[in-house]
Amino acid sequence: MTSRIGLSFVWLVPALLVALVAPVAAQPAPGTSPPVAAPEPPGPAADPSLNPTGEAVDKAKADKETADKEKAEQAQADKDKAAKAATTITPYGVMVLDGWYNTGVMTNADVPLSAATPAVGNESSIGATARQSRFGAKIASPGVAAALNAKTVEGTFEIDFYGGYYPTNGNSWVTQVLPRLRLFYVAVSFDKIKIVAGQDWMLFAPVNPDSIHHMELPALSNTGNLWSRLPQLSVHATLGAITASFGVLGPADSTPTGRPRSPLRDAGAADKSLVPSLQGRVAYAAKTPDVSVTAGVSGHLGREKVAGDPATMIAAHDVASWGAAGDLVVQVGKMLTFKGEAFVGANLDPFFSGASIAGPAGKQDPTPVRGYWGQLAVKPGNLGVFLSFGSDNPEAPDAGRLPANAVSRNFAVNAAATWTFAPKLVAGLEVDYIDTKRAVVAPQTETQVAATVQFGF
Repeated sequence: MTSRIGLSFVWLVPALLVALVAPVAAQPAPGTSPPVAAPEPPGPAADPSLNPTGEAVDKAKADKETADKEKAEQAQADKDKAAKAATTITPYGVMVLDGWYNTGVMTNADVPLSAATPAVGNESSIGATARQSRFGAKIASPGVAAALNAKTVEGTFEIDFYGGYYPTNGNSWVTQVLPRLRLFYVAVSFDKIKIVAGQDWMLFAPVNPDSIHHMELPALSNTGNLWSRLPQLSVHATLGAITASFGVLGPADSTPTGRPRSPLRDAGAADKSLVPSLQGRVAYAAKTPDVSVTAGVSGHLGREKVAGDPATMIAAHDVASWGAAGDLVVQVGKMLTFKGEAFVGANLDPFFSGASIAGPAGKQDPTPVRGYWGQLAVKPGNLGVFLSFGSDNPEAPDAGRLPANAVSRNFAVNAAATWTFAPKLVAGLEVDYIDTKRAVVAPQTETQVAATVQFGF
């Protein structure tokens, strides 16, 4: 038994020693920090936007109000600056010298409209003029634009010296030319709307051929190219590639309303109808890096009041003036351009057509007409080559109702070459061939060769 107690004591002593030593070993050594347990990973942070505090909401609102105030102050500062900006006037012009040779009698010798029927003989002629020169000014008024909240307010004023000749004795009348008002209008432009008030190009059939000789009477006038500049109030709206225009224009007809050397004006047939001219156009424009295309359709509607016939007790009555036209301009790169128009209508003589009214007094009817023109231009470098053609074809309402000398077909071909010596110094040579057919009188053909020099500024 004694041996069993001794054996148990032997095992008990080491166990007590381990129990006493282990806590001591677990204590940190002098001068050292106890070990720190690793923290548990944090949970997801709360999103303040999901449950913003009142302070955060107030701060965001204050920041927005500050930004809006700064933006409004900047806009007002820009507006005040624009209002104080000075109106600018930019003059411009072109000085033109023309010389020509006509094979026979032309209607308008310097810039021909048709081959005329000579009263006596058919002699050739030469001549020269500077009356196609023009001067103008562009006016921009940022202050007015700012007051109207518009993008721009711009005006244009332009005159030439194609208003006729002042009658004098001798040959000095050739140099005593009268000025003519070409353009005088103001245009107010907003983001997508432009409003034009004043005298400007009409909306109907607005495209013209290029020419440095036919400056004041555009090329192919009376031979398929309709045009005019009229007092108007017009609105132009742009939506993407589409531009729509509508205008109320002054009444237009070919009745002489002015008096020689007098400021007085008489009422014409269109004035007496009490109806203005109404015109509109819709155009589509597309452009790629190499090709640009603009196509449009336009229309005109007006009236004239013609005299009656007291002998047959026919009262004065209204006669319509109307037209519909399509226009196309295609430009390929910087070298090639094609443009043209085609139209149908009636009584369009105010716009350089031969179609007026026909018939005996009290029974006049509008003369129907159709026409067209086209031009191909090639401009390699400083050289310009142009080939144009056009035709105006009035048709009598019924046989024999056109006056004997009335034009029933007026066809023309124009060929031109120009050379640009400097950006605004151009010289050229043009040839016009005109074939004019009248209702009864024999057809007449004439040719003009003209040389022109232009200097612009």
